[in-house]
Amino acid sequence: MNKNFQSTIAFDYPNYQEYSPVAKLVLKDSSYLSKIELLSVILGKKNSESVGPVLEACDNSLDNLSKIPIGELAKIPGIGVYKASVIIAAFELSKRLLAERSIPKVAIKSSLDIFDYMRPIYSDLQYEEFWILYLNHGHRIIQAYKNSQGGINQTCVDVRLIIKKALELTSTTLVISHNHPSGNVNPSNEDIKITKRIKDAATLMDITTLDHVIIADSKYYSFADEGML
Repeated sequence: MNKNFQSTIAFDYPNYQEYSPVAKLVLKDSSYLSKIELLSVILGKKNSESVGPVLEACDNSLDNLSKIPIGELAKIPGIGVYKASVIIAAFELSKRLLAERSIPKVAIKSSLDIFDYMRPIYSDLQYEEFWILYLNHGHRIIQAYKNSQGGINQTCVDVRLIIKKALELTSTTLVISHNHPSGNVNPSNEDIKITKRIKDAATLMDITTLDHVIIADSKYYSFADEGML
């Protein structure tokens, strides 16, 4: 490492030789840091002990922490609204990174490919989101588009926007997907109706609806696999 940079670290963090979380990250690697040390860096705390209440509130589980609403996070001693928003932003960046990395290098060939792509996006949501995957002739993803988000058990879907965007992207095939935070993967009557509406509208524009995949935790339901398309 550049000696001038090391000197800067020594100046900014006098105890760097004792490996404060920031110094450990810079001088070694982020993989050397524990969960509590990583949180102390994110929250700008001077020592890892000061973020102990955060992990106590989520039973030392990052998965639990990612699901705590901002209002509840803000109530944790020493956190407040700003630092709570920093934690949520860190999880959102991680989720988007996973989504980017999960883009298939080959064409979408099955409902499992769709599940693998969308699951990271839905992983910690407590409300429904409705997404469209726009594909080209080779069934490669052109773009993933969130059409809407809503409450615990429903969301408002704009069919016109879905078709408009398909035309803008010159997409020949689309995939519908949404999540069920309730954990029940089976489609509702409304899910079946909206699938038909989208498929019918797409067909008028010579666009194929490949599948509608509903995801709930580690399970999924495929309209195509179940003969519902």
